[in-house]
Amino acid sequence: MKKIFVLFVFMSLICPIYSEENASTISPDGEYTFVYQTNGKINKFINGQDYDLVIYDAKSRKTIKKITSLVWVDKIKWSPDSKRLMVQMHTRYSSLINLYPINSNKTLYVDLWNYVLKNEEKYGFEPTEKNPYPNLVFLEWDKDTENMIADYSFTDKKGEHRGKLLYDIKNGKIIKLIDDKLADSK
Repeated sequence: MKKIFVLFVFMSLICPIYSEENASTISPDGEYTFVYQTNGKINKFINGQDYDLVIYDAKSRKTIKKITSLVWVDKIKWSPDSKRLMVQMHTRYSSLINLYPINSNKTLYVDLWNYVLKNEEKYGFEPTEKNPYPNLVFLEWDKDTENMIADYSFTDKKGEHRGKLLYDIKNGKIIKLIDDKLADSK
């Protein structure tokens, strides 16, 4: 109980007003915590507030990692092994998912469009010449493998495809698309 109170006081000093935009959370193993908060800057691209995601060691309170200039973040979730943070963001045209490993500067991008282009024949896709603005929405971590499951949608010449995908978080690759269906078909 004392540890939780100390952590609460620490987080209150860093992030005095609680809201969805500056919420903090402790990793599943209790080793880390993060704060998503405004950095006081204006992002010129969107003409709006700029945000940082700061990851702390829960015991020493030292900054482990700082990810800057995040905008339009919808969801932030720890991986079950506490080694990565999933950040779901959106733009004017699409939504995307990035994975940030705690002990690495490498960011894993869930790159649905390149996967579609590489697997056209396998799935029978007919990509358009321009990016179809794929949308990704985090659903859950696969409890058996610690892979990520996400909803996806994108448009090709046939129409809008929807389904789920399985993403290998250790190797940074889409494993497969599940239940791909055209939105108009039944």
